[in-house]
Amino acid sequence: MKNHRTFMFYIALASILPVASALRASGDCGCCSIPGSTSTTSDGCCVDPKTLWFPRSAGDNLVIDQHRFGYKFHNDCCTYGNFGISYRYQESCKERHIAESLFGSCGLSFVGSQAASRTAGTVANNALLADYFGLSQKQDNLSISFCPRVQNHVLDFRFYVGVEELLEGLFLQVNLPLVHTIWNLNGGNCCTICCDNCNCECPSTTTAPTSPSSTTATTCGALGCQTGVLNGTKFPAGYMSSIANDDITPVATLADALNGHGFGDFQGRTYGKFSGTHDDSKFAGIYVDLGYNFCETPDYRCGVYLKVIAPTGTDMGSDAHVKEIFHPIIGDYQWQLGAGISGSANLYCCDDGSQLTLYAQGYATHPFDTDQVRAFDLTNSFMSRYMLMKEFVSPTDLSYNNKLWSVIDWSTRKTTIKMDVKGEALIELAYQDGCGFGAGIGYEVYGRSKEKICKICAPFNSTMGSKVLGLKGCAPVYANGYGVTNPITGLQWTPFPPADTFGLPISATQSTATAYKCGSVDSAVKMSAPNTVTGILSDAVYINPLTFPGGIAGDNAHLVQDTALLATAANVLIESGTVTTLAISATTGAVSGLTLNPTLLTDASLNLCSATLRGYLTNKVYGHLDYIWSDCCWTPSIYIGAEGEFASNSDKNAMNAWGIWCGGSIDF
Repeated sequence: MKNHRTFMFYIALASILPVASALRASGDCGCCSIPGSTSTTSDGCCVDPKTLWFPRSAGDNLVIDQHRFGYKFHNDCCTYGNFGISYRYQESCKERHIAESLFGSCGLSFVGSQAASRTAGTVANNALLADYFGLSQKQDNLSISFCPRVQNHVLDFRFYVGVEELLEGLFLQVNLPLVHTIWNLNGGNCCTICCDNCNCECPSTTTAPTSPSSTTATTCGALGCQTGVLNGTKFPAGYMSSIANDDITPVATLADALNGHGFGDFQGRTYGKFSGTHDDSKFAGIYVDLGYNFCETPDYRCGVYLKVIAPTGTDMGSDAHVKEIFHPIIGDYQWQLGAGISGSANLYCCDDGSQLTLYAQGYATHPFDTDQVRAFDLTNSFMSRYMLMKEFVSPTDLSYNNKLWSVIDWSTRKTTIKMDVKGEALIELAYQDGCGFGAGIGYEVYGRSKEKICKICAPFNSTMGSKVLGLKGCAPVYANGYGVTNPITGLQWTPFPPADTFGLPISATQSTATAYKCGSVDSAVKMSAPNTVTGILSDAVYINPLTFPGGIAGDNAHLVQDTALLATAANVLIESGTVTTLAISATTGAVSGLTLNPTLLTDASLNLCSATLRGYLTNKVYGHLDYIWSDCCWTPSIYIGAEGEFASNSDKNAMNAWGIWCGGSIDF
């Protein structure tokens, strides 16, 4: 009998282990063949940061949802059951891993297109172009670090019933985990959390300098640890809005920049905001196990079960979770169907009632395809969803339409998400003395396979679907120009048109721009007309307000020497177009012979891999103490426990966490 018992238990254990190996084998990214990935693992899988992050569902916790809590051996075929309630507190640790999953590092840095470090060529490769966020083009040495933290309060209701009267060995278990979760982008305490976990050197007190130039002062705010101060240099007229609007003041705070506040022609950002703390409360799912113990004795048992998970929790088919870059997500919001196996074997029994028991249980489910809203980067770079886009009038009229948008408001789409398998497995050693006291230790493995994207739909924001858009990069939106005052000598120029007009709308796009640097103008055409007398100088020229802001002061009496205007080729405006013979009126600035030809964004520009999560494994160790009043008719029991869950450094999508729990149950 003893050999038979041991044999059956090891069959059960051997059936669980392939779940873990299968999940690890599926742990690569599902979209590495799609352009836009910049880094790979040894198996060719993209490991770039993602546009979203969420951990395993707080409802997936086999440790306190084991069948062993409800199962009782009965010689007679009777119906019995167990009802239990448990509370669990869980908190993330190693916050740096979460930050790296979202940002590629502990935080973000910002350098303007005309900053000193960028001009000198000393700017870091991962410094975002500050201009896209409404920060000054002269901004330098500004950064912010984040320490994201997740806290879960889980109240789990468990109902187990052995339906022996219908079929000996038949059982049913239902779990309803109610989750209250708190997600804090800064972990609640920048100056300690950042320093300890993200290597951010945050002093306890700081004094921000009043100078508009960037410094290395560090301040702690609701979003994170900010190093440096804002540069107050205005955007030159024409760079972010029309000439008539004059110079544009940058956004007032870094928080305004990260949360997409409008400036100039920029209409503000709907998605991907960086706000501080959010919380939510929902059921994480309805878990139903229908099983059959095909082999059971007082000393061992082995059973199989069908597992169904009905979706509740955060509705991933809406866009609420995309509006924030770190938004609470509860549950998986997918129907799941799978199977599992559970078993136990008494390894040691004593006449005084004490015993040592080994438990094993595991399952794997298949999450069915679901439509979810995801935000995508472009194929040109990570974080490109925060670049700016120009809006054009129509597909047939590619004139600039006086509006700038954030890429993420166009790249947020409803998409079909596929995932092959998800599962848990555990093994536990528990001791029970003859007086009701007990203790146990165990190990659990959890895993999920890679995600795949099957299709994408039109922009979820319906107002963006009909818009004609192209990447702005560092191209201006309006420009003024100059006509020669003396066509023979070409020594002096006068601006056109009159100062109270908008200037020339510019359709230039820079499709080669990235989130980190400017690009070159597509289909480049220099906006200058040759002098018909000298053949060298220009009769009329439009200038780039970003590189020659003094030339568009809007003062008709303002005269400029041609050597100051044309000595640097970068001062001449570059438009996107095709030309026959370009002509610019030296008196009115009217342009002829030019057909606008900006490069437009299409769905092919989306990097699907940027919004698909890689597969991963987590490992959990846990221990518990419990007490059972076995001499009472309801057999009440109580227990407390603690757990620690960890993942490898490469599994950035996983959450490292610690937790404690307590609970109780009664039999009936």
